[in-house]
Amino acid sequence: FPVTIQAPNSNLDTILEFGAGIGEMAEIIFKLGFKGKYVIYDFPEVSNLQKYLHKTLNLNNISYTGDYNDLKPVDLCIGTWSLTEMPLDLREKILRNTLQSKEWLIAYSNKIFNIDNDDYIHNTFLPNYKGFDINFIDIPSMPWDGGTKYLTVKPFK
Repeated sequence: FPVTIQAPNSNLDTILEFGAGIGEMAEIIFKLGFKGKYVIYDFPEVSNLQKYLHKTLNLNNISYTGDYNDLKPVDLCIGTWSLTEMPLDLREKILRNTLQSKEWLIAYSNKIFNIDNDDYIHNTFLPNYKGFDINFIDIPSMPWDGGTKYLTVKPFK
């Protein structure tokens, strides 16, 4: 399906990404013109790879943490197949610190590790965002685990 990549909203000062792989999302977002602070929450071992890549690319406004106590609400939270792959108790701890974030981009499989993520998203996560613009986009090329979706949550304009 066609995907349009746009520059991040100019009103974004801070972005928090959960489980950033080797750090390519940060690279893309900075290449699109983001000038704010980028925070990555991940395993320390993986953060070492991210730090190496970002240093090579001269991306300096990135901080790294593996401690959910360091997290706080931001302008945009990104969790592409990460937040919804965490144990439920860890999700609860993370969300306790970040639920007041303004916008979310989450990609998730409907079911993983015997967890019904679709139920979790609809009945645990989204009730915190009543009155927000909520959009689901099916990802038909990834039908495993009951299907896969992108979820965006943002304030109505």
